Amino acid sequence: MHLGPGKIAAFLAAAVLATTPASAAKNDEIHSQHIKEADGTSGQNTKAGAGVKTAHIENGAVTAEKLGILCPDGNYLQFTALGGWVCSVGTPGPQGPAGPQGPEGLQGPAGPQGPAGPQGSVGAQGPIGPEGPAGPMPQYAGVKVVHQGAADNVSTFNTIADAIAAIADASASNRYAVLVMPGVYVGGFTTKDFVDVVGQSRSGAVAMRSWGAKRGCPIDPRAL
Repeated sequence: MHLGPGKIAAFLAAAVLATTPASAAKNDEIHSQHIKEADGTSGQNTKAGAGVKTAHIENGAVTAEKLGILCPDGNYLQFTALGGWVCSVGTPGPQGPAGPQGPEGLQGPAGPQGPAGPQGSVGAQGPIGPEGPAGPMPQYAGVKVVHQGAADNVSTFNTIADAIAAIADASASNRYAVLVMPGVYVGGFTTKDFVDVVGQSRSGAVAMRSWGAKRGCPIDPRAL
């Protein structure tokens, strides 16, 4: 291959430049606008300040490993004005709006029985109940019997009035009973204190004021 004098001179000049060591950049000789941004499109259009600006660094290029900081799971690398680079869980954001009301859940089991409440007020008086059976009669000092058979008018009589009239010493400590046997006894009578008129049976002994009365009065039976 034949080279002309011009081409030989250009070739020698290029060889000399290739073997000449690059000279070091002086302080403030390379400005930030001379450095392409991380996306490789253009340099920063500013001369304020010096050094590499944020746009020259690719997002995610600065990591905890490159800075020699190992953050635990759930933490990220954060730069603070007072502490420099630190591992942080971050600052909680503001409370978001409440979500819509969810559907009502299932009924839970019944809880334990609570303590008894205070005593309520007394209610209204209820109706009177039926009369209970007659209780036992007290012990009597004497008994006069009224029947329809023969009477001695001392201990046996044919009318209730005669039996009551024969009792003169009745008192609280000396009670009498007039025992009326089954039958219908006509004629009124007046009772005395501490003298009980007792029928042998409710349906058998009936006292009537007169034979023309519309109804008689059953005499209550009681055990002597």
